[in-house]
Amino acid sequence: MEILRADCGWVCLASDETGSWELTCRRGLWRKYPEEVLRGTIKHLQREFARNPDPVHVLSGRKSPILNDVMRRAGAASWGAVPLKRDGLTIGCMVVSSGSKNTISPSRKQALEVIAWQTGCALARVRAEEQLGGSDREVPGEPDGQGELVCRYLPDGTLIFVNDAYCRFFGRMREDLVGSSFFRGLDERDRELVTHRIDQLVPENPEDVLEVQVPSPSGDLRWVRWTRRAIFDGDGRVIEFRSTGSDITERVTILRALEESERRYRTLVETARDVIFTLDMDFRFTYVSPAVTSVLGYRVQELDSTNVPDTLTESSRKRFLQAYGDLRAAEHASPGRSFSRTEQIEQYHKDGRGVWTEATITFLRDGEDKPNGILMISRDITHRRHVEQMKSDFVTTAAHELRTPLTSILGFSELLLFKNDVTPPESSRYLEYIRKNAERMADIIGDLLDISRIESGEGVPTTPQVVDLLETIEQMAEFYRQSSSLHRIEATLPAGPIEVRADNDKITKLFRNLFDNALRYSPAGGLISLTCESFPEHYLFSIQDEGIGMDPGQAKRVFDPFYRVDASDTAVSGTGLGLTAARNVVEALGGRIWMNSEKGRGTMVEFTLPMRQPTDCEEGSDHEEDPRCG
Repeated sequence: MEILRADCGWVCLASDETGSWELTCRRGLWRKYPEEVLRGTIKHLQREFARNPDPVHVLSGRKSPILNDVMRRAGAASWGAVPLKRDGLTIGCMVVSSGSKNTISPSRKQALEVIAWQTGCALARVRAEEQLGGSDREVPGEPDGQGELVCRYLPDGTLIFVNDAYCRFFGRMREDLVGSSFFRGLDERDRELVTHRIDQLVPENPEDVLEVQVPSPSGDLRWVRWTRRAIFDGDGRVIEFRSTGSDITERVTILRALEESERRYRTLVETARDVIFTLDMDFRFTYVSPAVTSVLGYRVQELDSTNVPDTLTESSRKRFLQAYGDLRAAEHASPGRSFSRTEQIEQYHKDGRGVWTEATITFLRDGEDKPNGILMISRDITHRRHVEQMKSDFVTTAAHELRTPLTSILGFSELLLFKNDVTPPESSRYLEYIRKNAERMADIIGDLLDISRIESGEGVPTTPQVVDLLETIEQMAEFYRQSSSLHRIEATLPAGPIEVRADNDKITKLFRNLFDNALRYSPAGGLISLTCESFPEHYLFSIQDEGIGMDPGQAKRVFDPFYRVDASDTAVSGTGLGLTAARNVVEALGGRIWMNSEKGRGTMVEFTLPMRQPTDCEEGSDHEEDPRCG
């Protein structure tokens, strides 16, 4: 109930005598409706599971008048029911219910099915243990233990005696069995095993136990457990064997089904992406699922001697201990009732970084329903927290960045509209301010649209053409020299053209973004240098500044949308989209972009662009009629 966040839960099991389902346990079950309504609900579920093979049902009142009546009387809005199976048969069901709509989500359906597996395993184990405990008892009505299969046979396997139970088991008369071979019906592997085990018997160790499959009269194979004793003569030679057999087919079937169920459950737990911890009451780890390696970087064995608080940041440690205290207080107020808490906590990765997880914490209980441990299931939400933080930062940043040019546009527009003595030169200057600020807003909105298209899988629309970047870069470098007298700008470029096939507007914007970043984060008097090296198949560009730089963790994230090294109110202005847009342009052209930065020592952005390869479609060639020339 706590795992599924349900208000109540109950279990019903089939009666061995009548086969009808009966309520066997319940917790938090509403008591507002008559007992006959509950019985009617159980009968309805029994019919439902008999008709529908789906292992998990989410039931609603709209589908059933009976359930609708139960919900109306009990104040419930959603139900989840799952069958309990033993030996492949449905023997009852487990039900949880809540007063909230849509409580049973797909993930909670899976959890409900896992719990049902565990319960089915437990029921199968109980039955297996009952059979194991009774396998050595004599069958009523068969004196002297003669309910077991008893036979005697010679060293070559010839039967010389069989009892009535042996005859009934194999469906043959005694006279037909005596004189035949004990090994009749055994496959070659079992026959070799029996023969090998016979050879191991000696007077000092005359007995052994062997389990083999033998054919029944109906043709199916039955498992028989033979306890065999060798009889020796005075010279130590075997003169006959006396064997007692028990049909253990049902027990083997149950145990194998149980092993398979446990294997499935173990596989589910060990392959789950969420980390499952169990702790003792001193918070020491008693079990850690393998997912801890992918989430926190630790091997399971490395957490054996540690406890949960040691893996948490200071603030998260306080939240965890507060959650534990709340659970203890709730347990004290309502002993035996299950409670859980879900907290977002930050755990240390093995490499020292923080990993945000959403942890659900609840008590494990002993046979007297008292807390004797803690279950904690942690889901990695670092990416979700990162995205939420980026969105929050972007809303603040975008509002500021859009407000600045918008304020200028509004201000100069009002001057043109309401100031009567505006001279033509002033009017031109005001219009130029409006145009530049409108372009700034258009750039911000364009970056947003491009990133939205990329994340949705549409890609950025481009109009590729042959572009000579030599002239573009020289003009841009000269522009920044004129507009920023506080910085030194140098460009080291090849003597010849730098031809690439690209969208001219986007490649120009790429260089403008990188220049703007370098200027924005460089101190007065700092050097900003751009170089271009030519290689056989590509160009390598680098833009280096002498600015504030970044640590390695910040440098890894600078190409993420909306990420800003400093998002405070006093930070350098920007939307956090410039480098994201730059990466998108470079990768769309078939290049790569990366950054090298050191705190306090500046930053260098490097990227490659494929060199435009000569083709037969060059202007003036003899192949102008080639369709590839467009």
